[in-house]
Amino acid sequence: MLLKLIKVRAMQLLSGFTGAGSEKKKRSKGQVALIAALVIFCALMLAGVFAGYFMQMCPAFCEAGIGWFYFAMAGLVCFALCFIGSVFMSSSQLFRAKDNELLLSMPIKPSAILGSRMAALVLTNYLYGALVIIPAGVVWCICAPVRPFGAVAFIVGSLLLPFIAVALSAFFGWLISLASARVKRKSLITTVLSLVFLALYMWGYSQLFSYVQKLIENGAEIAAAVRRAVPPAYWFGVASESGGVLEFILFVLSCLVPFAVAYAIIAANFTRITTTNRGFKKIKYREKNLRASGTRAALLKKEYRRFTASPAYMLNAGLGLVFMLMLAVFLAIKQDMFTEIFGELVPGGEESSTVTGLMCAGLCFCAVMTLISAPSVSLEGSKLWILRSVPVRTRDVLMAKALCHLTIALPFSVVASVIIAAAMHLGAANTALLILVPASATIFCAFSGLFLNLMFPKLDWLNEVSAVKQGASTLFAMLIGMGSVVILIVLYVLLSGVIGMKLYLALCAVFYLVLSAAAYLYIRGPGCRRFESLPA
Repeated sequence: MLLKLIKVRAMQLLSGFTGAGSEKKKRSKGQVALIAALVIFCALMLAGVFAGYFMQMCPAFCEAGIGWFYFAMAGLVCFALCFIGSVFMSSSQLFRAKDNELLLSMPIKPSAILGSRMAALVLTNYLYGALVIIPAGVVWCICAPVRPFGAVAFIVGSLLLPFIAVALSAFFGWLISLASARVKRKSLITTVLSLVFLALYMWGYSQLFSYVQKLIENGAEIAAAVRRAVPPAYWFGVASESGGVLEFILFVLSCLVPFAVAYAIIAANFTRITTTNRGFKKIKYREKNLRASGTRAALLKKEYRRFTASPAYMLNAGLGLVFMLMLAVFLAIKQDMFTEIFGELVPGGEESSTVTGLMCAGLCFCAVMTLISAPSVSLEGSKLWILRSVPVRTRDVLMAKALCHLTIALPFSVVASVIIAAAMHLGAANTALLILVPASATIFCAFSGLFLNLMFPKLDWLNEVSAVKQGASTLFAMLIGMGSVVILIVLYVLLSGVIGMKLYLALCAVFYLVLSAAAYLYIRGPGCRRFESLPA
């Protein structure tokens, strides 16, 4: 039974973006090829970044006689990436999955259910770890001699690294599940903690180059500290560099023993953890007047509640809004850095139109990363029949989803534009364009995302994360949005000698608004019939 459950989890993992799965249709070969090409491209880009850093470290560590430290650093980076990728996922996948009670009602051992879920996390971590381990191995083969047993130890150790990451993430996921079950506003708390974690991650990534330089300059001292503080990293490094048998055995035990302990403890308490309903204090009823609202207002409130109640929805679909404000605040504080990078394009000078164009491009990229409407139909899931059974017009249902996107994203766009315009001392015309172009891109994303979700709905999800992150509509909405910005930038480069920046920006706004109007007309007509034909 365990192998069958693992097979099911693996198939779910490999299926990934199953946009038409709810209609029992297989994805076309063209869609599979497009998604595969995108995934491979992103993986190669990330692997190339890590390869660049490893290419700096490997010769320096070999010359210093601490080659093991190179593998230790690769292992630590791999572990960190796996842990970061699975710590929040473990809470929802292990303890809060929607099919937990269904599986527990069947003649299946809880340990088998837990084992299949932890195996899925291990497989996911293999994908994360490969982005680090493969470049590290290739760079070592290029820059240093390879010992046969060291190569075997490196490969086997790399396959075992995700086990200790999953063990720790499972315990942290258990703690997150316990903590979130005891607070009322757990969605807000989870979102805030995730944003803080993201800010720390981005800050750390921005300092990565300086950290690598410090590692190279002070390799021996840092290596000695790592050897004392993180023995498994030392064992992995020595086993991979020189083929040490004892170190290899110790590293294998350091990976498998914590995993076995975590599995045994959680398996013994799995049924109690997943079925306990801790609840909250009962709210004392207070008589008050009931305020009625119109159909459209009620539908819009429903969309707001869904967005604010789901941390996964807010973080994945609304991250572009955070980047908008971060960009605006950063440019307001770091004007000197802007002038240092772009030289003669001094804010407030004669080249203000070029500055406006650059800022419009940045804000438009943030706007197309905001995907609130793209999974909004898919999130109805198995509850779609409820929405279809109430006496409301389909047009109002769909417009509420688009308006939810607009009313959340447009204020962010306008505020960010105003902050940047004030910081850069742009004139009235440039300020108007800086507000208009990102706003038109936001309108385009609202209607195009809803259009794509009607074309590629994913209604058979078990966890809303898959509807938000793995839906084809979300992928295509981001690709089309980013592609439109890139195309407009390239067109201006080609036409810069023919057309001025201000006129071109105005045409860009018209371009987005025309596409938005076309998507709007589709949604009001064929889109309504498409929504009504979806399987409830």
